[in-house]
Amino acid sequence: MIGTRARVAMVAVGVLMGAAAPGIAASPAAQAGPRGKASAASGAVTGTLTVDGKAIAVRHAIAVRHLDDFDGKEAFAVAFTAEPLSVEPLPMESAGDRLERAVTAGVFVDVSHRDYGWICTVIVRDPALGGRELHKMGGTCNDSITTFGPKRVTGRITSSGDGGEETFGSSKLAYVLQFDAPVMTSGQAATPGGHR
Repeated sequence: MIGTRARVAMVAVGVLMGAAAPGIAASPAAQAGPRGKASAASGAVTGTLTVDGKAIAVRHAIAVRHLDDFDGKEAFAVAFTAEPLSVEPLPMESAGDRLERAVTAGVFVDVSHRDYGWICTVIVRDPALGGRELHKMGGTCNDSITTFGPKRVTGRITSSGDGGEETFGSSKLAYVLQFDAPVMTSGQAATPGGHR
């Protein structure tokens, strides 16, 4: 299976994908994996997210730690969803890919840091897109990441630097999202109402 960062390297900034990545199930529960896996209390995300003028609800945030495919440094994958998600955070090498596949509706953000600033890759999925995904690929973020692990990832991400609409193929995307995502660790108790 091609990992998230490998797929990202194959797609230009702002390209509208024709279909969801292989292995993405119809619901977060279907991707949650085997019983007894780790989970975390869901963090919070506030703000606005719209696709083609339609508001998309995202209230829950979680993160997993992984190593960046490009430089091997610590990075975090963060999910913003309407319902709580949980994904086994170990092995760390594939945790980001598992979290990315679990987001069937909402936002997946991969955050890493380079000498020249924050790098954020944003993937938006919604049933209204008919199986397509909106990708904003790994450019430097003008956004503020205020906590970068080890227990939380917090900050604010925006489209167009100020939350304005961006065009992706035939779709328009706009977001201003403030988040506080706990980093999942193995052995945590399941979240009430979350997925096992």
